[in-house]
Amino acid sequence: MGLLDDGLVIIEAGLNETAGKDRNRNVPYGPDEVVPAGIAAARAGASVLHFHARRADGSQHWTGHELYRKAIEGITAEVDAFCYPSYVESNLSHVFELSDVLDFAPFDVVQHVRRVQWNHAEQRLESVTALGGPPRPPYPSELDQLAEAGMLPTIAAFEIGELRWALLAARSGVIPQPLSVKVFLNDSWIKGPFADVTGLDAFLSQVPDDVDLELMAVPYEMQDRGRTEELLLAALDRGMHIRVGIGDNPTAFPTQTNAQLVEWAVELAGSRGLAPATPSDIRNRYGLAAHAGSDSPSS
Repeated sequence: MGLLDDGLVIIEAGLNETAGKDRNRNVPYGPDEVVPAGIAAARAGASVLHFHARRADGSQHWTGHELYRKAIEGITAEVDAFCYPSYVESNLSHVFELSDVLDFAPFDVVQHVRRVQWNHAEQRLESVTALGGPPRPPYPSELDQLAEAGMLPTIAAFEIGELRWALLAARSGVIPQPLSVKVFLNDSWIKGPFADVTGLDAFLSQVPDDVDLELMAVPYEMQDRGRTEELLLAALDRGMHIRVGIGDNPTAFPTQTNAQLVEWAVELAGSRGLAPATPSDIRNRYGLAAHAGSDSPSS
C-alpha cells in the first residue's frame, strides 16, 4: 500500500535549480535566501525540498557542503521537512559530508549507469559484453555507499530507459523497496518524451506491478502555467506525486514564489481528494528514523 492509497500525496518543491533572478526575481540564491523560501514552502505544504548550493551572486557551488549545511540546518530548525541537494559529474562527495542531516540523497541514473543489461535467467543486472571494451561494474558502487551512510536514493529519470533501469535494479535487490523515483518531463531540453500527458503515460507504461515505489512527476522548463497544470493533474489522476517550484519552471511562473506554487499544488491535490503527505508519513513509508528536531512544533 502506497501513500496515495491512503489519500496522501508527496509535494516536493524545487526551490532554485539553475534559474536566475532575471527569470523570476524570487529565485533564492545563497542560504540566506534559501532558508526563508524553504520554510515558507514547507509551511505551505511541501514535505520535500530540493535546492542547489548557490553563492550570494547566484553562481553554482556544486560540491558546496558548507552552503548546503547552513541552509538545511536553518530550514529544519524551524520546520519538519526533508531537504536534499543536487550534484554534477557523478560527484557525491558533498552528499556524504552531509549524511548526518540527510535522509534522501540525489541519484541521477544518467550520471552513473552505462551499458548494462538484464540477465533474465538470474534476475540481475550485468555489464554489456557484446559491444566489447573493458568490463564495467553492473551497478554503481555509490548505491552501496549511500546505503552504508543510511541515505535513501531519490532517483531521477529523464529517459524511459533510466526508469527501466531503476525498476530492474529494485527487482534485483540493488536498490531497496519502496523506491523513490522522479520522472522529468522537460519542455525545453531534447531529452525524454514530450512534456505532455502522452509522455507521462509513456513513462507509466513501463512500471510493473511487482515493484513497490512512490513515483513523482516533475514538469520542468515548462513554457506556460496551463500545460504545467495539465501535467500535474494528469499525474495526480494516475497515482503519482508532484513537484513544483520556481527553480523548475521560472518561465511559466515569472512572478510567483515557491510557497505560492506549493499552495497551488495543495489546491490541485485537494481537487482530487488528496491531502499533502507529512514528513512523518514519508518516514513511516520508507522506514526512516527521525533526525533530531524533526518534530518542530512550528512545522
